[in-house]
Amino acid sequence: MQLRLLALAALLVVGCAKPTTPDNFAGREGWPPNVESLRPEAGRAGSEVTLKGAYLTDARQVLIGGKQASFTMAGAEIKATVPADLAPGPVAVVVVVPKGTTAPMTFQVLP
Repeated sequence: MQLRLLALAALLVVGCAKPTTPDNFAGREGWPPNVESLRPEAGRAGSEVTLKGAYLTDARQVLIGGKQASFTMAGAEIKATVPADLAPGPVAVVVVVPKGTTAPMTFQVLP
């Protein structure tokens, strides 16, 4: 009898829990955003880069080399323009969402 009650209680707890899915969180509730690719990996100031990843739909900023880049959402992709005032060399690229930022990806600014 106790085993049946315990099993029933477990089913109730599991059945009442809201499933954890990307649709529930999508960057808003702490689901970790992730940039999976950055193409091209090198380019000049003013060129366009495409970022693909997960849970980026709430992107507030794209920072390239610590500077705000203009960007647009294109489906599951972000298209960002490399800021004009960056010195040549490797720079970090991050996407800012309401609950944090993505891990940095490296982009090589060409002279």
